[in-house]
Amino acid sequence: MTEKSTERSFKTQNILIGLLMIFIGILALINPSATNTAVILLLSMGLLIAGISRITNALSDQELKNYKVIGRFISGIIAIIVSLIAVILILINTPLALNLWYFFLAISFLIIGLARIFLGAMTKEYDKWFRIILISVGIVTLILSILIIVVPEIGGLYIVVSLAVSLLLNGFARLLLGLIGE
Repeated sequence: MTEKSTERSFKTQNILIGLLMIFIGILALINPSATNTAVILLLSMGLLIAGISRITNALSDQELKNYKVIGRFISGIIAIIVSLIAVILILINTPLALNLWYFFLAISFLIIGLARIFLGAMTKEYDKWFRIILISVGIVTLILSILIIVVPEIGGLYIVVSLAVSLLLNGFARLLLGLIGE
């Protein structure tokens, strides 16, 4: 693969993943009356896709510095593990699965939020406006995840909506990443 085709592939992947994350987040917001189980499965798919994307980006982007590769790879692995555990638990014990899912998903988004903030703060070669977006998306993701951890009794719907918003914001950031090719 030439450098040009690798860059094009990277951009296309980020655009498609971003659009898919946005789509899944919108689906979760449009149909709040769906069972928590169905929404959790949709969000699990989004988290699985985000995890795969983070690992793919970590392994395929030759320009990433070591700390970026490690951060993306670890957060991707965690996202994949959490999404797979949620699906298995839903099949075995739905109430337990939902409670654990909310907690572990909040932890995953906490890590992703921190990774976005770190990426925006540490990557001087990105344009300033893009770094501000990365940091902003990271802060919102971090706040939503902390809120879910601190106030678990806020209920499944609030958690689903909060996480859907986080998926939308992170999908938007991934879409921008693909469009500007950074």
